[in-house]
Amino acid sequence: AELPPELDRIFRASGRVRDLDVQRPLIRSALDAQGLVDEELEDFLRVRRRKARKRLRRITRGVDIPGFAGAMKDLRRRSNRPKEELYQSVRDLADKRRLELLALSGVLDDPERIHAFRIRLKELSYLNRVLPAEAQRRTNLEEGGELLGQWHDCVTSQKTIQRFLKKNPQARCGRVLGALSARQDKLFAAAM
Repeated sequence: AELPPELDRIFRASGRVRDLDVQRPLIRSALDAQGLVDEELEDFLRVRRRKARKRLRRITRGVDIPGFAGAMKDLRRRSNRPKEELYQSVRDLADKRRLELLALSGVLDDPERIHAFRIRLKELSYLNRVLPAEAQRRTNLEEGGELLGQWHDCVTSQKTIQRFLKKNPQARCGRVLGALSARQDKLFAAAM
């Protein structure tokens, strides 16, 4: 099922802020490992984060979204189906996501497919949290999800540095790309 457009915009905008929050320390540690300090890159990341937060505030102004637990209570309250039937439909959806993950796992040959795999993995994880503890089923695929998340953070950090280098070709942080790439390779190997 597709998200309502307003929620999709909010999730994307908050994802940008989160990406930048993760990228800053990751890039900073890669710079430190290379013995580099780059104030221009720091400023670039600060400005990008400020703009992303401003955009998120503009989008969410006046939007009232209940918390996850509240949304589930509301869903149960509005459902004419008994709780067990509702849980069964969540289980069925989780099983469908598991099958999709298995199908995707055979073609993880580029960052976009790996990202799609990771998103499905997160959806499965969220679906499992809805179910009572005794009904939750974890798979080996889900256990690699955290490593894939860290892998994705390296990929997005590299793209951010490349964007920065395009605007600032004189910057000395180009070596950081190699360090992030090596970390990315290790994380991918560990996740798979």
